[in-house]
Amino acid sequence: MEMVDKVCISFGRASILVNGSTTIEFDLKRWVRHGDPVSPFLFIIAMKGLNIAIKEACDHHIFRGISLPKNGSYLSHLMYVDDVMFIGELSELNFVNPNRILSVWISC
Repeated sequence: MEMVDKVCISFGRASILVNGSTTIEFDLKRWVRHGDPVSPFLFIIAMKGLNIAIKEACDHHIFRGISLPKNGSYLSHLMYVDDVMFIGELSELNFVNPNRILSVWISC
């Protein structure tokens, strides 16, 4: 019988990478038991919530993505596995507000 260590992740810190430079770290306030079988589902739910938050921010002009040439599709962010990339025009609005979006989203 194999012994499995059960560890509870009770704290964490994260930062955002902007053009190769990291922002100030902020505390993560939620946790799950390491290796919990439900954690992938919670992650999917959390990413869905973040996706909705970013789309709402774009709809209310809090964040501005870019329009792609030819077909004119609008692109504001990409999500892959456990990474999120904000994509937008270069402006002060777009520099400050992703951190605000994440701070509000994390506090919910």
